[in-house]
Amino acid sequence: QLETSFNATIEEVRLRLKHIEQLAGRNSADKQREIIRLDIDLLQADNQVLKPQDMAREWMEELLNY
Repeated sequence: QLETSFNATIEEVRLRLKHIEQLAGRNSADKQREIIRLDIDLLQADNQVLKPQDMAREWMEELLNY
């Protein structure tokens, strides 16, 4: 489990992750064609699960216990 401490809101972190995706070449035209070059999601922050459906995925437990 990765724990960090910095001064940013959840929305600021999401925007930074979106920017990283765009730098890697992700764009809306590709998304419409179901081409996803990079997908970074913030699943949990401040002990709050933000994407429960992703956290419930079978492979997530394996990743969290790695």
